[in-house]
Amino acid sequence: MDSNTGAYMKSSPLVSMYVTSYNQEKWVAEALKGALAQDYENLQLIFSDDCSVDGTWEIMQRIAAEYKGPHKIVLNRNPINRGTGGHVNKLIELCDSDIIIASHADDISLPNRVSSLVKVFMENPSAMVVWSNFDIIDPDGNFLAHGKQSSRNLPTLENVSRGKYALTGCAMAFRKLLFKEFGLMDPRCFYEDLIISFRGILLGEIVKIEEPLVLYRSSDLSLTNHYSAEKYSPAALKHLQKGLCLDVNYRVMWLTDSYIYERKHPELAWELERIRRNIYKVIAKNYLTYITFAFSAGMALKIYLRFYLFTVRLKYIRKAFVQKRKSLSKR
Repeated sequence: MDSNTGAYMKSSPLVSMYVTSYNQEKWVAEALKGALAQDYENLQLIFSDDCSVDGTWEIMQRIAAEYKGPHKIVLNRNPINRGTGGHVNKLIELCDSDIIIASHADDISLPNRVSSLVKVFMENPSAMVVWSNFDIIDPDGNFLAHGKQSSRNLPTLENVSRGKYALTGCAMAFRKLLFKEFGLMDPRCFYEDLIISFRGILLGEIVKIEEPLVLYRSSDLSLTNHYSAEKYSPAALKHLQKGLCLDVNYRVMWLTDSYIYERKHPELAWELERIRRNIYKVIAKNYLTYITFAFSAGMALKIYLRFYLFTVRLKYIRKAFVQKRKSLSKR
């Protein structure tokens, strides 16, 4: 390797970018072409399908076969539908680089997305997660609005744990170190961006780029869109129940990650315990909201029982860790 090549590899490290898909034959071609059009050359592209039943996988194979550019392409199709958490876990295993960029088959990455994100990572060694602004488009690709503006809340551990700072998964990139330190996610995880952001703020910093680098496609498939349904309709309550379970599950994962981090940094035990109390409070507050919402429909008792069972689960997690900590301190 000559000196010029070595300098290029150092300033332009290998980066992995994955595109996840599931039954998105209508939009997947645009997403893949956006990934292939990236102006960053030292790029590994992973096109991954989560066992679609439409023509998504065939489109991915055809576009990959037709590509003649500099990027390395890896094709993956899960033999069964893994869901969000399981799919991301598989992709982490396939990524060869330290920097990983997330992308979905219904969104479009602009050509300078990878190079802009890598630049921030290189300039900020403590940055564990970098995300950008985005523009919102409709299902037909027409511009609707600009995405999130700058948050008034800083990306601190306190704000993230209280839900006062949230990034957008379609526009994020992160270091593989987050999975080396904490392990793979619970396969049941639905909001992988929330797990990644919490891990990122534990290990380092979250950095925001104000420039829009992604076209985010808005559709009716989002779970949160159903919360605007008629207040007491069975469909609305069903989605509330699902949302409640998903909300508590990822917060339980936060608690687990905080205990993993405390094992390696016992000097931060007091601070982490305070953060865990914040998480408990948010869980309780959310349950009270759902109970109030569902009371007139006769579902309050059912939701309260779910809350009780999750509370017992959290107590066992904490008790097991405290016992482990005491046993280690006696050695």
